[in-house]
Amino acid sequence: MRRRSAVVGSRPDRGLPGAALILAAVVSLTTAGSVSAESAAINANVQVQAIQVDLGLSASEVQAGDKLRARATVANVGPGAVRVSVELRFDQRGVSLKGPATATVPKLQPGQSATVTWNLCALRPGQYVLLARATAGGVATDSAARVLTIAGQRRKGCT
Repeated sequence: MRRRSAVVGSRPDRGLPGAALILAAVVSLTTAGSVSAESAAINANVQVQAIQVDLGLSASEVQAGDKLRARATVANVGPGAVRVSVELRFDQRGVSLKGPATATVPKLQPGQSATVTWNLCALRPGQYVLLARATAGGVATDSAARVLTIAGQRRKGCT
């Protein structure tokens, strides 16, 4: 007997503004040693994981040297508990991060949500895109992108 597993699909969630949905269907197929056109035995086990992620900023316009926060809210809308890794992605030329860019939610039960917060510093004038990436069960989804506008003169650190 041969056993195979595959991720079947994912899609954005159009029902929640700024949120994305992971639909990771893992299908395990078991087939007899040889499969012919006349007969085949296939047993399928489908598991669905659904994670939504939304990113918010404490301000969308700041001055160089200002501090701000990014918050990602991750919700488990699937049927089982999941371990979720949440990463803040951004252009490091204009924004610095105090602490790690990735946080782990060890066990998110169905219907539960968790919030991850990052402390940022606006370094260099310009417009910068930030987003949160949530990964569960080997499948990643990104939040809607947020644009941060930084004005003023370039600074090395926050005041």
